[in-house]
Amino acid sequence: MYPETNPLVGEVPPAPEAVAQAIARSRGVTAQPSEAAAANALGLSTHVPARLVYLTNGTPSTYRIGNTEIRFKRAGPRRLAGAGTLSGTVLQALRYLGPEGVSPTVVGRLRNQLPRRERRRLGELAPMTPAWMRPAVRQLATEQPDG
Repeated sequence: MYPETNPLVGEVPPAPEAVAQAIARSRGVTAQPSEAAAANALGLSTHVPARLVYLTNGTPSTYRIGNTEIRFKRAGPRRLAGAGTLSGTVLQALRYLGPEGVSPTVVGRLRNQLPRRERRRLGELAPMTPAWMRPAVRQLATEQPDG
C-alpha cells in the first residue's frame, strides 16, 4: 500500500483498513474487523475505536503506520466466520450489540444494507453463530422480512 497524491491536499495515506487487509494477505492469514469497528462501519454505533483491532487466525501482532496502530488478535474459527466479507462484518456488529441490542430496527437497517448474495451467505453462517444471534441471522437471511 502506498500513499496517493491528491491535487488539492497533496499526499494522502492509504486507508488504515486497506493497510490491515494488505498486511493480512501478505501474511497469508484471515482478518476480520473487531466488533466495535464493524458496528461503526455499518452505522450501528457512533463509537469510533481508538485502535484498529482485527481478529485473525495468524500470530498476534501490532503495526504502527504513522499515527495509526493496527493490532491483530488471535481468534477461533467461530469468531472468524465470514471473515473478509460483509456478512462477517455483520456478525461482528451483532456481537458488539449483544442480545439486548439486536432489535427489529437493527435487523431492518442491516437488511437494507445487504445484497441478496450476502443475505444467503449469512444463512450459511448461521450454524457458526451463538444461539442468541441465530434468530436475527435467520431473519436477515430470509428473502422476505417477517411481518
